[in-house]
Amino acid sequence: MPSPVRPSRNRNTAPRAMPLKLARFWLICLFFLLWAILIVCRLFWLQVVRHKEFVERAGKQQQSTFEVAPRRGVLYDRNLRELAMTVQVDSIFAVPTEISDKQATARALAAIVHTDPDDAQTTEEQIAARLVGGHSFAWVARRITAETSARVKDLIKAQGLKGIYFQKEFERFYPDNEIAAQVLGYVGIDDNGLGGLEQKFEPQLHGVSGRMYTALDARRHVLGSSEREPEPGRNLVLTIDENIQFLAERALDHAMDSTTAPWSSRTCIRARFWLWPSAPPLTPISSAAPPRLCCATTPSAMFTSPARSSSSSHTRRRWSSTSSRPTALSTARAAP
Repeated sequence: MPSPVRPSRNRNTAPRAMPLKLARFWLICLFFLLWAILIVCRLFWLQVVRHKEFVERAGKQQQSTFEVAPRRGVLYDRNLRELAMTVQVDSIFAVPTEISDKQATARALAAIVHTDPDDAQTTEEQIAARLVGGHSFAWVARRITAETSARVKDLIKAQGLKGIYFQKEFERFYPDNEIAAQVLGYVGIDDNGLGGLEQKFEPQLHGVSGRMYTALDARRHVLGSSEREPEPGRNLVLTIDENIQFLAERALDHAMDSTTAPWSSRTCIRARFWLWPSAPPLTPISSAAPPRLCCATTPSAMFTSPARSSSSSHTRRRWSSTSSRPTALSTARAAP
């Protein structure tokens, strides 16, 4: 006799399992969809909204930029002899992130580069402060002598100092020292004119600075560099004669020593013949009386004694490029 068929208990299991699996599937899809939306929003925020900020931060981390100073124009006398010129000297800079013991490095460098007691920028304290406060660049000493540069290089080799480098910079040089000093003027530490003709014609003499871009890796090692060449300044030819200027200043110095005058001046005017006239003896000049003038024979130039401390300029000039020597003379006049 056949056994009776028992009813199956799993008859309704399949209809119930299908909606549960479908619900789990859609929940998982919803989770991944929300996750993808969050990622897209985050990428949009970082790469679109804050794109400029991160590009600047990446540039600072991966690239160092140095300004390359242009060669300053030359000041010539009427015979094309240099009165003011530019020479290259060494400057020392450091990369603080490559230096482990900054205080010891500052002490060793200051013992060599701090040669002038009045120079507060090369003391051990100042060098250490720049090394601690700097990140990728810090000056140690600027425009040092060849002897000091050689001593620092020997120190680097002897002690194995890391993060200390040399860079060539331009320094203004006056071959005749104090000849026409008030007329020519002077420049500052950044090669900017601060007096006389150097200040009067600063835009033309200074030139346009260049830039050097250096690529760095994560450990601040140099990978490569590119440079935008600076544009050199223009030359200026004056109508000052170096020889007559020297004789005039020597005569004025002698006159001031013999008369104890507080200051004096001499004017040379244009003439068709060359001579050195014998001037009458100078008398002491009071502050109320105008200075006595002596005539000589150089084109329109005013000479002042080195005892003078300031000058103003009114000049008609003709410029020439630094790539070639000037071929035309200009007329320069500097008031006492």
